[in-house]
Amino acid sequence: MPKRVQMSRQHPWRAEHPDAVIVARPSRWGNPLPGGIKSLTREQIVYGYRDLVVRRAAKIVTPSYVITVKATDVHETVPTSAEIRTALAGKDLACWCKPGDPCHADVLLEIANAPEPDRYPTQEFLHGESDVPGDCWRACIAGLTNAPLEVVPHFAQLYPDETTPAWWYATVTWVEENAPGTTLVCIDPVFPVATQTEALPPVVIATGKSPRGDFMHAVLVDWVTGDLVWDPHPSRAGLAGPAIELAALQAHVTGATV
Repeated sequence: MPKRVQMSRQHPWRAEHPDAVIVARPSRWGNPLPGGIKSLTREQIVYGYRDLVVRRAAKIVTPSYVITVKATDVHETVPTSAEIRTALAGKDLACWCKPGDPCHADVLLEIANAPEPDRYPTQEFLHGESDVPGDCWRACIAGLTNAPLEVVPHFAQLYPDETTPAWWYATVTWVEENAPGTTLVCIDPVFPVATQTEALPPVVIATGKSPRGDFMHAVLVDWVTGDLVWDPHPSRAGLAGPAIELAALQAHVTGATV
């Protein structure tokens, strides 16, 4: 079972844990939140780090100090959950914190070794396997809105002519009816996504070429970095190349034109 290892200048910890990954500052995995402020407890700093990784934002409030930081401000030093799972799963993590003390390495261990996230559904239909078109778009909409797959219409089947915008307008209408206060917008693949706010899901839909043939595929990616978070196809292979366009939830103002 992967564990936290305490680094030491007096004890030969490296000889005992040759494969442990150092997650202390200034490594890629270090906690960028300040640790020397007396009004902040270790628990508060670790909680803030969890917020920063998972929600891409952190706010810590104490009687005498407030930290408000967004991952857009430090996105080059704050890894995504997907990056943590890819790089640190199954590995011991080394930091200077004493055993038993709260440490951001515990957050990294939890995320790195958590079961594959089940919030995001796997698509029900695969391209070319039957007369029913693949439903990667449907699965991504379900993941984006936190809805069960079975309640989301199969837009590609209902509107098979991809040259018309009917499928898009139908999707937007469904999102506005089933994710109150939001709408769906199509944007260029530029990261971080400018329309994103802390209140919205930390992922957006990216569409691009499928690695399985000459057709399009949709996946969920991190809104800050563009890293793959979830591919609804069972292969989990992602896109064959960069995203061509993005679809993101946006706070919806009644009567506004998008």
